[in-house]
Amino acid sequence: MVRLQVPPLRARREDVLPLARWFLDRQAALYGEPVRILSAEACAALQAYDWPGNVRELANAVEHACAFCEGPTIAVADLPETLRWTSRSAGSAAENELLTLEAAERLAISRALRVAKGNRAKAAQLLQIERHRLYRKIRLYRLEHLSESLAI
Repeated sequence: MVRLQVPPLRARREDVLPLARWFLDRQAALYGEPVRILSAEACAALQAYDWPGNVRELANAVEHACAFCEGPTIAVADLPETLRWTSRSAGSAAENELLTLEAAERLAISRALRVAKGNRAKAAQLLQIERHRLYRKIRLYRLEHLSESLAI
């Protein structure tokens, strides 16, 4: 048996961006979408974060950013909240702290689906909306992967 000792991601900051770009390529291939790019501010936020969840947390952060990004470039506002706070405390460029109504709704739906472990009916209950409305919003925001991949 061969054991490999790999340092945590926080000790290999030079690996963060190449890994993030690889995950972006993977997301694009998985959903048949164009590859998104990272803004300079998003790159700075990714590199400033300590990554307690290591590479798995980075993969989840990239998936989150792809789900919330409305254009071809991922901004700090598209990153998970913990990374947005890191970027503010690191002194990166100021981002608009208000979410659009659409982004707030998309965020609420994705969080409800995660809490409900992909169960759409339970997520609708948590959000206090009708199931058919939630189903329509899931399609609109292309969040099907959250309910399909998390369903048991």
